[in-house]
Amino acid sequence: MTGLWASESPLSTIENMRNRHEQSKAFQQYFIHNIQPQLTAPQTQPIDKQRLSSLLKDIEIIAFYTQDKKIARAHLDLFQKAYKQGLTNTDNTLRAYGTLLYNRLFSEAEGFYRAHPGSGLSPPPVIITRPISTFENGTVTIYFPAHNQPNTFEEKAINPLQGSFLLVLAHPLCHFCFRAATAIGQNADLVAFMKQHALWLSPPDANLSWQAFNQWNQRFPYARIKVIKYLRDFPLLTSWGTPTFYVVSNGQIVDKLVGWPDAAQLQKLKRLIQKHFPKAAPARDPQSYSIKAETNSAAL
Repeated sequence: MTGLWASESPLSTIENMRNRHEQSKAFQQYFIHNIQPQLTAPQTQPIDKQRLSSLLKDIEIIAFYTQDKKIARAHLDLFQKAYKQGLTNTDNTLRAYGTLLYNRLFSEAEGFYRAHPGSGLSPPPVIITRPISTFENGTVTIYFPAHNQPNTFEEKAINPLQGSFLLVLAHPLCHFCFRAATAIGQNADLVAFMKQHALWLSPPDANLSWQAFNQWNQRFPYARIKVIKYLRDFPLLTSWGTPTFYVVSNGQIVDKLVGWPDAAQLQKLKRLIQKHFPKAAPARDPQSYSIKAETNSAAL
């Protein structure tokens, strides 16, 4: 196997493209020319279960790579047709729901959740949105778990193209991320640096677990994770593995450190920071972080 498809599949070629923008366009074109005709063709006979499974898988993965709401809705439509014919299973249900959450179709996700009680689905998150007029040019939207408001995320705006900072890709359910944050927390200088010069982000995820993010942020206040809303807002990122430490300068990645395989990675992180942030000073007042970091994040 290569990636998510067999090596002979034309989709595997698209999956292996390094340019994210071109990759997304190629997936969209493949959907338009190869999958959409199958969805719109008159159905003269019952749908073949094997063909259905293949179509659902292809559309789900294309929706994952493109975060195209139309494609995500096509996945939902096909699932619903198959569901009415008794051709779906629990895994299909979970995947259809995950596609809605991942593509930020929260209204549809709410309806889906109510329509499938007993399927093991968690309720969709509540999103506190911001008016479009409050966003400045160059800013993108991220989600931050609302404090003391269970299952609620707030929209915040950041500008990933300004200044120099350390962008850390992490996820609260990633064991290696937990090890990294724990090791960082045992070094006062690194804690101070993270408070002042780092932005911790989680890749888009179908599992928007408020509890997981909130618990992480309470445990590691120097490494509070926000959630990326759309992949396309961060074209500079070529890999979404966690943890990854990207050195970003004026919208360009100038260096990175990938993974946390062992304790030796802590020294590598120190060297990375010393190399690119030689003048970075420790935070003078750790108690001021909650205000200062949010201000910095909005300006990044």
